[in-house]
Amino acid sequence: MKTKVLFLLLMGVFSLTTLANEPLKDLNLAFAKGDMRLMQSCLGEKISLSVVNQKSDVPTEKAITEVNRFLTSLVIESFTIRHTSFKEESGYIIGSLQTSSGRYRVNCFFKKGAEKFFIHQIRIDKANE
Repeated sequence: MKTKVLFLLLMGVFSLTTLANEPLKDLNLAFAKGDMRLMQSCLGEKISLSVVNQKSDVPTEKAITEVNRFLTSLVIESFTIRHTSFKEESGYIIGSLQTSSGRYRVNCFFKKGAEKFFIHQIRIDKANE
């Protein structure tokens, strides 16, 4: 009985990890290349967006446009995901966007949809250096 419970628990953890990995790959690539269209499939219908203290709740297309406008104003050197946490219904990542003009902290918050996690909030702030 203990073996079955442990097996079911491990299967739940592995399936959660699989669900979370796809958006992480897309998110990592999108910020590294400075093109949010690469993670469009990971975005929810409406995004709570905060880009260096400019806050708005916008549809996906507008969020992509606004973040891309910000990213194209920078020379991106690298993007690194520093921390992730996913639970049954939600998750988040904390990333570091290194640019020629400094470092930015990127937070993305996820909700679980019917089949996968999607981003409902993006926050980009100048990092305290």
